[in-house]
Amino acid sequence: MAESAVADAPESEAIDATGETDFDYPVDVADAGPAAKRISVTIPESRITERQKELFGEIGSDAVLPGFRRGKAPKHLVQKKFGKAVRDQVQGDLIRESYQKALAKSELRPLGDPEFDDAENIKLPDSGDMTYAFTVEVRPDVTVPEMDGLTIKKPKITIKDEHVDQALVNLQNQQGTLGPVEGRGVAEGDYLFADVVMTVGEETVAQQNDARLVARSGRIGGVLIEDFAKKVDGMNVGDTRAFDVKIGDDHQVERLRGQQANVSLTLKDVRQLHPAEIDDAFLEELGFENKDELMAALREQMEERVESDVKNVMRRQVREFLVNNASVEVPEKMSARQTDRVVSRRAMTLLQRGVSEEKVRAAIDKLREGADDEAKKELKVFFILDKVAEENEVNVDEDEINGQVAMLAIERDQRPEALLQQMQKDGSLMNLAQSLREQKALDVLVEKAKIEEVEPTPQQEKEAVEGPDPDAEVEDVT
Repeated sequence: MAESAVADAPESEAIDATGETDFDYPVDVADAGPAAKRISVTIPESRITERQKELFGEIGSDAVLPGFRRGKAPKHLVQKKFGKAVRDQVQGDLIRESYQKALAKSELRPLGDPEFDDAENIKLPDSGDMTYAFTVEVRPDVTVPEMDGLTIKKPKITIKDEHVDQALVNLQNQQGTLGPVEGRGVAEGDYLFADVVMTVGEETVAQQNDARLVARSGRIGGVLIEDFAKKVDGMNVGDTRAFDVKIGDDHQVERLRGQQANVSLTLKDVRQLHPAEIDDAFLEELGFENKDELMAALREQMEERVESDVKNVMRRQVREFLVNNASVEVPEKMSARQTDRVVSRRAMTLLQRGVSEEKVRAAIDKLREGADDEAKKELKVFFILDKVAEENEVNVDEDEINGQVAMLAIERDQRPEALLQQMQKDGSLMNLAQSLREQKALDVLVEKAKIEEVEPTPQQEKEAVEGPDPDAEVEDVT
């Protein structure tokens, strides 16, 4: 009973065992490492005795023992029969109550479950006070750096007519069909289905069978290959071709940055794209009366995406600034529950950016497999943004959440109400709300920084105007 009482302590509300709500348990709090506290709690003998008397009184008034009417059994017989059950209940009640009051008295906000010292041997004493101790990870002290020390570079991206024309081409390609290639090898723009392996030295850092790639500039294993079309030019089904690439300084795995990688690609199939025709049937299917309406909608969509992408570029700069300049002691032993929350928030952010669920699952697995530094950075930023949100009263309302759910539902081809129920059930709705809150907190910090408009990099302009390329990526395995 003692063991279960300890295990259940953090999940229970404080129990008002005696009707007294102001009992002051002696509590001692000491540091136990970064963002961790060791709390020692004393339950006085008088408190134990008082609670035992109350329980025996309650039991005695209703107990039925052989040879005695209800409630008339002698006290010593009641104590003999129900003594162990009463001791177990007193121990559970007082540990739960004192645990909650110790946290309240210490003004601590635990991140996860406590670790009780020698939990199996926490026993109610035959006489004297009862003392137990536990360690909890708590929210660390956070010092948010002054944002006037940061100059944010804001890409100045203007939507031009040729960008909208390209968007129309992209739409035709998306709605087009893939046909067989005959009488030639791979040419620029072809769709490739291949087994791909990327290695650095003897280490495999990215791998995927039946990867779908496009013969144009794209990423493999997070590495941008500008001349990918040239590297695969002329390949035929069954061919294997290897080539070297340099891993950029922006790669998500720090230890791989700047290194030389080798890509081996075995071609299994190649298809050419036949774009959709812009005719009356095509326009009617998309819900437009004429081409001008379609072009106006494409421009509006691009402007919204550019605004969103520019915001994300600015937010990323703030996140990097916080990681490098904020003072936060991240708990050394992050609880599994807290790690799950960090991973889930990252997954929700990726889904919001249009990354497929398959690639999101791959990213989650990669994080779990050992990207400890990334996890700590995420946790560090979480604590900082949580404080920023608190100080600036940043909240997310139901309309904002429902709007995001509706957008996700469109991307997944689901009904919004069905997706909402699914997210409520699996807990991802809470993660979505947290992700939105963090974005709004980042926007607060962006407003406090200096903004400098700059010309976009070719890649920024390409991604902002054309959107993410879902057909030129191979999942990382690092």
